[in-house]
Amino acid sequence: MRKALVSLVCVLACLWVGYIWGQKESAGPLFPIFPGGKYGYIDKLGTVVIKPQFDGAAQFFSGGLASVMVGNKWGYVNTEGAVMIQPQFDEAWAFSDGLAAVRVGEKWGFVDKKGTMRIEAKLQKVQTFSDGLAAVSTGDKNGYIDTTGKMVIEPIYAWACSFAEGVAAVQVRGKWGYIDKTGKTIIEPQFDDARCDDSRPDGPRSFAEGLAPVSVNGKWGDIDKAGKMVIQPQFEVAQFFSEGLGAVMVEGKFGYIDKTGAMIIKPRFDEAGDFGSGLAAVQVNGKWGYIDKQGKDVIKLQYNRAEGFSGGLALVKMDSKIAYIDAKGKVVWGPAD
Repeated sequence: MRKALVSLVCVLACLWVGYIWGQKESAGPLFPIFPGGKYGYIDKLGTVVIKPQFDGAAQFFSGGLASVMVGNKWGYVNTEGAVMIQPQFDEAWAFSDGLAAVRVGEKWGFVDKKGTMRIEAKLQKVQTFSDGLAAVSTGDKNGYIDTTGKMVIEPIYAWACSFAEGVAAVQVRGKWGYIDKTGKTIIEPQFDDARCDDSRPDGPRSFAEGLAPVSVNGKWGDIDKAGKMVIQPQFEVAQFFSEGLGAVMVEGKFGYIDKTGAMIIKPRFDEAGDFGSGLAAVQVNGKWGYIDKQGKDVIKLQYNRAEGFSGGLALVKMDSKIAYIDAKGKVVWGPAD
């Protein structure tokens, strides 16, 4: 239920992980494309802004830079495609708080936007910085460092998620609880599981919209930051809230609840994503489409795969080809292999 510290090795699947945002001010977000085996970027009108030329490319720009792969090494380009940090790393993640995690050999460190190694590559596992702290591992335990590399929360946790809304989910002796940025336990470890999502370009999630999904005795509910169980554990699965609604599973089907726990969209989906721009990707019998916040089918079930809307576009798979569509279902770019 939590993010493994995954690699950024970008094959076609890298276009399918989470949300896809950019930072280009003049044209808005940029979106990765993969025609003919090379990666480039388009804007939300479908215009190619950075021609396909890279062997891999990150899902989004952060702080005006995105990681790209040339050969088998990763570097960074700006929103015009100019190389700002030469390809030299075995992996390279998005910038956050002015630093980006990079892997050199088997160890991880952090570079600044000039490519200077600010935190030496000697860490076994890392997550991106959030709220000025990054979860790291130097052995079998996890703690948190600040942007100077100083260990400010000692590595005592079996799992440690990124901070969001000032708190982070941590696991101690098989139970999940929450700490603040000083390392103080604010919600005692008591839950069997807790969701955390460290891969989102709009920021990680331990809490979202003031609530966090947790599991007790195999059922999921939601707590607030005081640790109060606001929505009692009753669901087979509970996802984070987005735009006021959260996807939950009942008897094998997904629906959506509001923050009181009331079922707003009845469970009828085999899979269900977050809301973005008022729409959520859902799947029934292997086909994906989009619903609005009343549960109305806005873009019919027709895709082999569909991602959430962000920046005005969503990535969809049509048979063996991929495309970007707008909120009306119009194809903006593609389909392409």
